[in-house]
Amino acid sequence: MSTPHVDVVADPVTDRIVITLDSAAATELLHYLDDLGPGYDLMMNPGHYGVADDRAARVADVVSRIASPLRKIV
Repeated sequence: MSTPHVDVVADPVTDRIVITLDSAAATELLHYLDDLGPGYDLMMNPGHYGVADDRAARVADVVSRIASPLRKIV
């Protein structure tokens, strides 16, 4: 079994981070986001993770904006 491709590159001009994944890496990331990571529980019990409510909402938003398009592709 080969190692999934993951590459992370910083673009200082745009102040953005670009992450590239092959489909195997995308599948594993989705598995983490959907099944292993705190996900829903983070939104319901942010204090359990030492996270303020507003930060938990921002984290959930970022996770959703990554996972939703990945689910359509993988």
